[in-house]
Amino acid sequence: MRRCQGLLFLALGALLLVACATVEAPEQPEAIILGMGTTDGSCSTTLCCSNCPAIPVLRVIDGDTFATSGDQSVRLFGVDTPERGEKCYRKATDRLCELAGGEVRVELGPRSRDRYGRLLYYVYTQDGGSIDERLVSEGLAKAWTRDGQRRDLLMGLEHVGAGCLRSQTPPDGAQAGCDPAYPDAWLVALEEGVGVVAAGPG
Repeated sequence: MRRCQGLLFLALGALLLVACATVEAPEQPEAIILGMGTTDGSCSTTLCCSNCPAIPVLRVIDGDTFATSGDQSVRLFGVDTPERGEKCYRKATDRLCELAGGEVRVELGPRSRDRYGRLLYYVYTQDGGSIDERLVSEGLAKAWTRDGQRRDLLMGLEHVGAGCLRSQTPPDGAQAGCDPAYPDAWLVALEEGVGVVAAGPG
């Protein structure tokens, strides 16, 4: 009898071990399987990833976020674009929509998700050109500075050329010549062309 109990416990243990071993891992986004961007000059941008996996773009949310299949949101890893109501928001959003089209290629960075649960990818056009790079070089985004394998290249593009974020035009509602550090003051040009600070109303 004891021998049968021992065999029964052994059989149950083996069955439990097999059952636990066959539990599938949580489903991973298809885009993190392969793909590595290069700087080989084969694209219209310095960064290129024509062999990276492609994912659908269902809807552009803003200049650095879009919706993809599986009710997932993707955040471009290498950039930060203006939020709704900020200067250049609409231009950055429209440009991402134009560059992304209906499908993009993606490259995984050092983290797969942000604190909001969005997937994090460096994002490329269908022909492999870097969307992150284009947004920064066109002055529609700032480079993400905390981490990422493309950080240095993207940061180097931030102050090159013109673009919405680099223009000297004051933000909506601000007065021309206003020093953003002092919202209650503005520069008053004297006849000699020398500027002095004068207190504003209120």
